[in-house]
Amino acid sequence: MNKRPKLSFYTNMPTPYQLDFFDSLADIFDLRVIYSISRENDRFWVFESQQIKYSTITLKSNLITRLIQKRIVSFHFDFRIIRELKSDPSSYAVVNGTYWSPNVILFLIILHYRRKKVF
Repeated sequence: MNKRPKLSFYTNMPTPYQLDFFDSLADIFDLRVIYSISRENDRFWVFESQQIKYSTITLKSNLITRLIQKRIVSFHFDFRIIRELKSDPSSYAVVNGTYWSPNVILFLIILHYRRKKVF
């Protein structure tokens, strides 16, 4: 049996434009997608997770983060991300999003120290 490599894709939120791309990745990789938030305040698309063929995790914003998001929409932080990053089983990770956002900074730092191949 040929094992597929494990890939984690960290991104800010689900968008309809990513779904075909993720479906194609899931044909090649054991794919796990981690979203920083289910949707940003200026977006109205609702993610339907039952239509996909890969694992997803959607983080939530705490009260302080939601208050900051009123001024900076792309600000994302959830303490759960630390646990997710420490237990990430993937050898490869793709990090996508606003690079100064706390979640993205944690993605890059923790995955680097865990010696993951990060793109």
